[in-house]
Amino acid sequence: MSKYILTIAQKNIQNDGLSKPKKDINQILEKHGYQSIQLTRLVGKISKLKCSSVEVDKLVKKMSNGDLMIVHYPTYMGTLFDMLLLRRAHKKNIKTVAFIHDIDSLRFKMAMGRGLRYEINVLNKYSFLIVPNTTMLDFLIRHGLKTPSVTLTLFDYLTMNEGKNKAKSKYSHTIYFAGNLNKAGFISKLKNTETIAYHFYGPLKDQSALEKKMYFGSLSSDDLLKKIDGGFGLIWDGPDETISDANGVSFGNYLRYNNPYKLSFYIAAGIPVIIWKDAAEAKFVVENSLGFIIDNLSEIPDIIGQVSEEEYTELSENVGLIRDEVLRGSFTLDALDKINRLIE
Repeated sequence: MSKYILTIAQKNIQNDGLSKPKKDINQILEKHGYQSIQLTRLVGKISKLKCSSVEVDKLVKKMSNGDLMIVHYPTYMGTLFDMLLLRRAHKKNIKTVAFIHDIDSLRFKMAMGRGLRYEINVLNKYSFLIVPNTTMLDFLIRHGLKTPSVTLTLFDYLTMNEGKNKAKSKYSHTIYFAGNLNKAGFISKLKNTETIAYHFYGPLKDQSALEKKMYFGSLSSDDLLKKIDGGFGLIWDGPDETISDANGVSFGNYLRYNNPYKLSFYIAAGIPVIIWKDAAEAKFVVENSLGFIIDNLSEIPDIIGQVSEEEYTELSENVGLIRDEVLRGSFTLDALDKINRLIE
């Protein structure tokens, strides 16, 4: 049995972390016998109608009966491509695994017919699924998911700075937030104080709403890791200091279900984290003593102000234990082991 990993390449990706999770997963899988296949994303209805069948045929012809293909989900190639790929792969007895990065209907208001029911219908056509966490899996099952599934727990994070001893992060009251700042409206509500210093990194069109000593540019992941040697990493989303739309479809509420790649980044950087208390990964943070959970960003100054240097050292040492796993690709490999057991 040959094993493949299918990636849809997107152009003009900036330093907002969107493409790195797939690159890391591919690198981990390639070291364990998977062959990487990359297609360029089809853009526009006409292109998708004309090219989907051709692209799927070329892809499936490379494979043999009984092979295994992992697909980064969502593909963003359109309904026609997805359905043709799964139909023709199954006809050839190729086992398909969706490695779920996002469920878009939980974070975007989708067009009619493209909501959660549609996504679950697509996912039910795969042979197996790798789902980010148990919270998301339970939610999908309650809404009709039938496909045999395993959970990832945490995205791994590969870096060229692996040898740097990040377990000994410096005690400080610096709060880092890294990501696409254009959709993080809450950052304009935060202010530096005598005891708290916010450092924001990532793409940002309008810098006027921030104090001068808060925005530090958009850097590659490895360059950004070199900048961080202490403090805390913030995991938050949406426009406000509270997740006010906690029952709606929004970026903030999406923290209830997803694995924020920021968490993996901060762990790779060796720093404790601050995360919304109702986030899916809040339980992981608490169980492993990796930082603090909050309900409102206004809680940060009091919480951080009470952390002693000894307490910070203990937190950073706990982060160091998980960091070793993240840098080795352990969570991805564990998910693959569980998939292999399902196949057997």
